[in-house]
Amino acid sequence: MAKIWSLSTKYYDKKKKKKYPGITKVIIDQSKEGLNKLRLDVYGPLGFVHVGTLIINNDQIFIKTMSGERFEGEATPEGVARVLRVPIEPMDLFSLFTQEGFADKTWMCTQNENNVLSECRHRPYDIMVQWSGLMNQSGTKLELEHPRAEVRFKVKSYTEKSNLDQALFSF
Repeated sequence: MAKIWSLSTKYYDKKKKKKYPGITKVIIDQSKEGLNKLRLDVYGPLGFVHVGTLIINNDQIFIKTMSGERFEGEATPEGVARVLRVPIEPMDLFSLFTQEGFADKTWMCTQNENNVLSECRHRPYDIMVQWSGLMNQSGTKLELEHPRAEVRFKVKSYTEKSNLDQALFSF
């Protein structure tokens, strides 16, 4: 079952002291066999200009930016930082959007009264994450804080789809 989010997004590059508003679309397809696929598309503020794409297909990553930069190879935190400006383990992106526990034990998390992740800290990468509610509800906020950047997502819509075109995850 694929999970699809449309999110309003605000990126703040702390080094450049610049804000970048935008729209982000995230698609996650996790199979029962343990195969994990994620596609993250970033658009400008009105949703017309495509700024970049990040695709994770198990342990491989593909990145294409508006400037024409392309990268294909092993999924690494620095690869993710090319799009999100925050170095985070690629497999941890699945946990960010699904609010399921992180496999990496370097995350220290707290849960709300409904046993759902509400705040997590990753000491090695100095990342703090907060959720204001459930990621499958409109209006929920997901905030990432890092010394390089802040990224704030707000859920505009969430859907689930059973028959997803697998070409979306091709490089």
